[in-house]
Amino acid sequence: MRKRVHIALAVLLVMLAGVSAWLGLREREPVYQEKRLSFWLENLHRERMARRQDERDVEAIRQIGTNALPVLIKRLHAQDTRLKQLIMTWAKKQRLVHFHFKSADERRYEAVCGYEALGPLAVVQVQSLSDTLTSTPSPGVRQAAAWALGYIGPEATRSAPALFRATKDTNDFVRGLAFEALGRVRPDPHATIPVLVAGLADPIGAVRSSAAGALSGYGQEARLAAPALFRATQDTESGVRMSAFWALSDIRPDPRLSIPILVTGLDDPFWPARAVVARALQNYGPDAKAAVPALIKMVGAYHSAGIERDPFSDALKAIDPEAAAKAGVK
Repeated sequence: MRKRVHIALAVLLVMLAGVSAWLGLREREPVYQEKRLSFWLENLHRERMARRQDERDVEAIRQIGTNALPVLIKRLHAQDTRLKQLIMTWAKKQRLVHFHFKSADERRYEAVCGYEALGPLAVVQVQSLSDTLTSTPSPGVRQAAAWALGYIGPEATRSAPALFRATKDTNDFVRGLAFEALGRVRPDPHATIPVLVAGLADPIGAVRSSAAGALSGYGQEARLAAPALFRATQDTESGVRMSAFWALSDIRPDPRLSIPILVTGLDDPFWPARAVVARALQNYGPDAKAAVPALIKMVGAYHSAGIERDPFSDALKAIDPEAAAKAGVK
């Protein structure tokens, strides 16, 4: 009896899959090189998940251009019905028929990949994406909207009020993506820097890290954020500390204030953070001479470990070539 039930459900699954595929075919999509937009979006999605990028997929979506936008905005709003969720759960458990239902999360991520490929070409949808970010109940859709606005970049400055509001969203991922988007869009610094500084006090470490990273994009326009970033270099989360050091590297506040902070950062327990500190000191050049003894110590430790090339050697050469030569740095 149980086997008959499984067979019946499998048949139903296949029928539903067929209906889904038929509905997909009915959706009019732009074509490039005789392949529908869906093909290129799916390819790009797979590449992103594998941490690769095939420029052919990106170029195909750019060639399709603004004709892709109606499909992208529809996918960005994708939602799974309760029935579809039940079917997907059952499909994963049974072994009679192998079929993959594309979830709403996957469809939204494909849309985000499309917006990333199009960049500023998607500017005509800034208002629609902003409205979605502030009014849609679904956290997943709000996340995708913030992501998309960030990929549009500086052309999306009209989205600033929506992004500011999203930095207070109840969903952690929405807040983090809103801060990341602000770092890419870079609206008026006078309005944005205080919002980013406030983000350094967010209760979630990943969100604080995103706020610090966004400050980095403003360079020296964000010098007023230096005190908050100094505090962030003592954060309990290693990712936040590293992002704060990176921001200080690009902002370059008064060396009399920042060099002591950076020298302390050379002892950070997180190796990538120490490497970022070296980058920051290197950017100061001769103004960072107070860091030379600490850098020589770091260089010596790395040479003892058999590592000849390290970020500390590069920083030392940029700050004090004579001291670097005496330390045996080539």
